[in-house]
Amino acid sequence: MANTFPEEGNTGIGTTNPQRALHVAGQNGVIRVDRSGNSSGVIINRTASDDINTPWKVFGLLVEAKDNNDGIFRISPFGVGVGGGSKTRLSTLENIEIRPLLILT
Repeated sequence: MANTFPEEGNTGIGTTNPQRALHVAGQNGVIRVDRSGNSSGVIINRTASDDINTPWKVFGLLVEAKDNNDGIFRISPFGVGVGGGSKTRLSTLENIEIRPLLILT
């Protein structure tokens, strides 16, 4: 497996031809995030077009668990920036299937 870590341009893990700023390629799950606490494991920011340091909207992806195989997956928006509380917008326990929503206009 080849990796590409240029000083400028796109970075590739598992690929020598990265198509985005970070391109991870592999046969199995290619990204793993381990956390020992119930807080966001992944934070996704939408920033202003002209200023990457000005967040417009922030979402956190997290898993809350009390024991082995006893957890909830959540998607929660934050306000502007990453500090402070959040409201859960989606949460799922095991054996719940999420399907696309069809909106008719």
